[in-house]
Amino acid sequence: MAKPGDVIDVPELGVRVVFLATSESTDGAYTEVDVIGNPKGFITVGHVHVGVTEHHTVLEGTMRVKLHGRTHVLKPGEEITIPPDTPHTQQPGSKEKGRIRIRLTPSARSDEFFERLAQLDYNRFGFPKPRSGAKFVRELGEAGHAARPSLKTQQRLAALLDDEYTFVDEWDVAAPREAVFAAIADARTYPEWWRPVYLDVDADGPAELGKESRQHFKGRLPYHLHTRSRVVALDAPRTVTADVDGDLRGRGTWTLTPTHKLVTGQRYALHLPVAGAIQDLAQNGAIVVGSAVRTTTIADDRSVAWSWPSGWTKSSSSNALGGTFEHATTGHGVSIALAGSSISVYGCKGPSYGSLVVRVDGVKKATVSEHQSFTKCGVLVWDGVISTSAQHTLNLTTVGTGTIDQVRVA
Repeated sequence: MAKPGDVIDVPELGVRVVFLATSESTDGAYTEVDVIGNPKGFITVGHVHVGVTEHHTVLEGTMRVKLHGRTHVLKPGEEITIPPDTPHTQQPGSKEKGRIRIRLTPSARSDEFFERLAQLDYNRFGFPKPRSGAKFVRELGEAGHAARPSLKTQQRLAALLDDEYTFVDEWDVAAPREAVFAAIADARTYPEWWRPVYLDVDADGPAELGKESRQHFKGRLPYHLHTRSRVVALDAPRTVTADVDGDLRGRGTWTLTPTHKLVTGQRYALHLPVAGAIQDLAQNGAIVVGSAVRTTTIADDRSVAWSWPSGWTKSSSSNALGGTFEHATTGHGVSIALAGSSISVYGCKGPSYGSLVVRVDGVKKATVSEHQSFTKCGVLVWDGVISTSAQHTLNLTTVGTGTIDQVRVA
C-alpha cells in the first residue's frame, strides 16, 4: 500500500512517480503525485479515468493536453482540470524533462494504478505486452483505460487472453484458389493486402516446410504485436499450417475450399436452425411455406452469377436494364449456369455492334444479330425453350462487338 514519500521508477515510460498524498493518508478523498521525467508510451495516448477528476499543475517544463477537441499547452504555474469520464491525452510539451503535480479526486484506485505501472511487462515502445496489458485492463480498467474502444469491449477482449481459445473465421474471396493460396502462404505479401493490420513482415523466403517469418502487426487496441511463425505443414493449394510464438502463441491453419455459386433460377432446400431466422425490415419473423426456395430468375450483368473473363468491359447506359451492360470484341465468350425451361437473352443493338453465338449445354442454338441503325439497350436478342428445367450452361460468344445486358429464366 502506497504511503506519502514513496517513489516509483518506471523507466519504460520515462517517468518517476513521487507520492505526496495517498488514499490512506486522505481517507480516500484524493491522491496526489508528482510525475517527473519525459513521458512516453501508452500513458501518452488518449485515455479515461472513470469517476475521477484529474487536476494537473505544471511545476517544471511544459505539458500538452488535448481535451474536448482543443489542445492546451501549459507552462510552469499553469493548471488544467480533467472532468471524470472524459477522454484526453497528456504529453510532454518539449524534449526537456518536466515535473507535473497531479491530484485525483477521489482516490478510488489511483494508488494501485500508479503502483501497477512499475509491474507491467512492456515492449520497446512503452506499451504493455498483450497478457500484461490484458490483466491490467481487467483488474484496473476503471482507474485508467484507453479512450477507444469502450472499456467493456476492452475487458471482453482482454478476457480472451486468459485461456486458450479457438478462433475461426471465414472469408469469401472472388479469385482462383491457387492465387489466394500463394498470397496466404507467403507472409511477405501481408503488408500489401492486409492493411492496416500488418505493418511489416520479414521472412526466410517463399513458404516451405520449416521456413520462418516474423510479423509486426496491430489491431484496434493500442498495442503492437510481434510474432514468429514457422511453417509445419504445407499442402498447396489446400492448406498451410504454422506454429506461432511471441506476443501470441499457438497454431494456425489456413484451409482453402472452392465455393460454388448459386445457379440462377435453381431451387434449393432451405434449412432454418432458429425460428424467425428470416425477418423483414421491421424484424417480423417470416413464415416459410414449401420445401424449397428458388434463386432469382434474373441475372443482370452485375450479378455474381457471372464470372466475366478478361476482354469484357462494363459500360453505362440509361436504357440498359440495370443501368450497365457488358461488351467485348470478336471471339470473347462467357458462360453462366441456369436452371429453367426457357432462357431469354437481352443485349444492346446499334450500328457498331455485331452478333452473338448462343450455345446451351455446348449445342449451338443460334447466331443473333445485334446490329441496327440506332443504339438501344435492354433489347431481347434471343429467346429459347429448353426441353427440361434441369441445370444448364449458357454460353455467349461475340462475333464483331457483342453485348450482354441481362439473362432471364423461367
